[in-house]
Amino acid sequence: MAVQIGECVQIITGGTLVATPHCVRGARSSNISRVANPYFIDTAPSFPLSMPAGSSREKVLSSSTNSKVSSLSKRWEKDGTTFGEFLDKTFKVYYAE
Repeated sequence: MAVQIGECVQIITGGTLVATPHCVRGARSSNISRVANPYFIDTAPSFPLSMPAGSSREKVLSSSTNSKVSSLSKRWEKDGTTFGEFLDKTFKVYYAE
């Protein structure tokens, strides 16, 4: 079993917990299958993604450095952005037409 922490948890912990960079790839061989049963737990769209007192935006952003994942700074523009706003920006980045 694997538990992956997402970017929202990274924000609300002030960068103490760091999001797991991940992506799903197909198997390299046609006779191998991948079985997964993911569960995504989200907050209400109106939930503010706010850092704890004493945290800095720089610490939150510097915690994640992975070139395969879109920069968090492009999607979380300010402290207090709601989960719905963050999700909307994230979908636009990854699924832009």
